[in-house]
Amino acid sequence: GVTGWTQMKEYQDGVAEVEAVRAEFETKLAGMSAADILKDEGLSAYTVASAKVLFGDNCAACHGRNGQGGPGFPVLVDDDWLFGGTIENIEQTITGGRKGVMIAHGKILTPEEVDELAKAVVEGKPTSSPLFLQKGCIACHGMDGKGMALLGAANLADSIYRFEPEGDQSILDSVKYTIMHGVNDVSDPQTREAVMPAFGERLSGDEIKKLSVY
Repeated sequence: GVTGWTQMKEYQDGVAEVEAVRAEFETKLAGMSAADILKDEGLSAYTVASAKVLFGDNCAACHGRNGQGGPGFPVLVDDDWLFGGTIENIEQTITGGRKGVMIAHGKILTPEEVDELAKAVVEGKPTSSPLFLQKGCIACHGMDGKGMALLGAANLADSIYRFEPEGDQSILDSVKYTIMHGVNDVSDPQTREAVMPAFGERLSGDEIKKLSVY
């Protein structure tokens, strides 16, 4: 009409207004570390809100829309972390990816030994079995069985499982399977596969900071 109004122009004006508001926050973000962002309540809230789309586009396919995890993929909304849960650890994980390794023990242990270790793990008392020390489990999972973040070795004493049972499996069956076939062990065709891709090649530094905070 005579005023020159169009729906597209109104949309573009609206986008421009939003971008103007975002610009102040985005400028601040660019010069801050993820740890510093967390210390700023307002900036942290903005970052969490603006990272929802990033998470949906890059993370939700494996970890679920709300970070609740998926078949074979970790939950992100609890406080259990294989490689450490500091903001720096999380940023490193997103940037460089992760690929932990657990050797398949089915070729090392007898079925009875697998049963004994698996039962100790399910009871949350991995060190209660002498085999935990004798078979070298302490090398990765520590003397107390609570894992080593440096290696991505799981805490075996908290009853939180990286691999949930599938189908008719019990938790005990699932733990036994992991012990027998390991994780990312190329020598065992039945090994568990657990690879987190590196996002440093596809996302900007600011996007990775946002996801880390999120």
